[in-house]
Amino acid sequence: MAFQLIVLSLLSSFPFLYTLQPTVIFGPVILTSKVDYQKIGGHQSVKNRVAEDLDISKICLKERIKI
Repeated sequence: MAFQLIVLSLLSSFPFLYTLQPTVIFGPVILTSKVDYQKIGGHQSVKNRVAEDLDISKICLKERIKI
């Protein structure tokens, strides 16, 4: 898991990646604005789901929220 976090940290430092829209988010590195997070109901909206990070990403994509 530490390896994935290191890779994600390094990749996120490249400005060109900010123009890409991800199709899924990864739990430990969810990044969006507080307003958008509250707009989708945060983790409360997916509290009964097993893969809540995947469900949050689906909601964000559906609502066109930048992640």
